[in-house]
Amino acid sequence: ASLEEIFLPLIIQAKLVISPQGINQDIDKFIELIEKEDISFISVVPSLLAIFLETLKIKEISKKFNALTHI
Repeated sequence: ASLEEIFLPLIIQAKLVISPQGINQDIDKFIELIEKEDISFISVVPSLLAIFLETLKIKEISKKFNALTHI
C-alpha cells in the first residue's frame, strides 16, 4: 500500500481496512470483505478490478454495495 492509500482515509476520518494477503486469489472473499466492512473506497490493481466488476455483473449483486462510491 502506498502512503496515500494509508493516510488519505485517516485524514478524512474514515475507517482503514487493509485486506489480508492473498484475498485477491478468492474474489468471493474479497466481495464478502467489502460488504462486511461497508467499504466505500477501494484501491485495486486493474486486473483485480476487472475480475471484481465482471463478478458483480455475473452475480448481479452490485446493489449490495451502496456504500462503495470510489474505486
